[in-house]
Amino acid sequence: MTSRRFSRQVLLPEVGERGQAAISTHDFALVAGTPELTTRVATLYAEGAGFETPPRQEPRGSRVPFEAKTDALLSVFKHAPSRQVAAGAALVLAEVRSVLAIER
Repeated sequence: MTSRRFSRQVLLPEVGERGQAAISTHDFALVAGTPELTTRVATLYAEGAGFETPPRQEPRGSRVPFEAKTDALLSVFKHAPSRQVAAGAALVLAEVRSVLAIER
């Protein structure tokens, strides 16, 4: 049984018990050089989603940089810190969608 902490997420048809279990055991990475604020936000969101380990850093070139994944979203924010917070949240959301095989 899933922790009570994630009981609301488990109720979502897209997640369920299996999905939450998959999230908790999934390991994901951020590209080295990702801004510190983006990394901190991604780590907090990942913990909130149920990932058991924080995102790890991988060398540049091994993964798509966060800017390439979130450019359309980030263009609406005027200031860099706002873009970095949004990027951290968007990266975790994209990772959850990937784990659960949810099309965008």
